Amino acid sequence: AHSFYLAPFLIISVSGTINLIYKHLEEKNVWESVKFPVSIFLIIIVLFSTISTGLSGPDIIFFNHFDYKDTDLNRVKQGGEYLKSLTSPEDKMLVIGMPHHALMAERYEFPPLINTDIIYYNIDDSEILKRYKFYNFDILLKWLKNEATIVVFQKDDLKNSTAFQDGEGRIETFEKILNEKYEFAGSIENVYPRKYTVADGIMNIYRRK
Repeated sequence: AHSFYLAPFLIISVSGTINLIYKHLEEKNVWESVKFPVSIFLIIIVLFSTISTGLSGPDIIFFNHFDYKDTDLNRVKQGGEYLKSLTSPEDKMLVIGMPHHALMAERYEFPPLINTDIIYYNIDDSEILKRYKFYNFDILLKWLKNEATIVVFQKDDLKNSTAFQDGEGRIETFEKILNEKYEFAGSIENVYPRKYTVADGIMNIYRRK
């Protein structure tokens, strides 16, 4: 979907190019003779590009090849409803990865994690990070040990999180604490947008013992 941010610049570039070609043909006095075939060609290109874009890729804008029941939006909605059914408004959620399900469930999530890895920093000064609402792996572990009541993450996706890539044994440390202090509450598959889905896109949910 981010590619569509470039659409205005592409439109301006194409329009400018077409205008230059038009002026060149008009100067050569050949525009009238080629106007019809050129117009038909451009119409075909526009129609083909629109249809091709609409039928390709998993972007939510085009609803997965017109299958409205299994759009990326519906996947996230389903995951949010399931998460809501297993939790309460009093819960504090530690969510690794996409924050959308917690938002859909109307549940509290540790604010820095709403931005996923964007405001994660691999530095040791936790106090300075807290001051600016950033976090590191130590802060993440403290949330896990002492504050969170619910832990949510996509199965097999921890390895893709920057917080777990910046040091050896981090996944093992995380899972050790998780198994000691939490119990498995439930899981549901196919609730992540396709471009962010790992395997079957299973969301695992754990509750503090």
